[in-house]
Amino acid sequence: TEEDLLEDANDPGFSLHKAEHLAMLTKAKSLRDRFYKREANTKELITFLSEDVISKDIFREDLSMITQLHQCRV
Repeated sequence: TEEDLLEDANDPGFSLHKAEHLAMLTKAKSLRDRFYKREANTKELITFLSEDVISKDIFREDLSMITQLHQCRV
């Protein structure tokens, strides 16, 4: 996993990155439960996926991580 890669590279941001993934997973589970109970709408789901998962986590965090790992040659 990417967390394993960060840990193996002794990345100083490893703990924060792992905590952010846990928070995102918690939010996803809550949103899923609310969606099934019809307490959340499709717009909330799409916003979470596009902003939190794709824009923030993948484009910002993961691409930054890849750059750092290449510099460390992991």
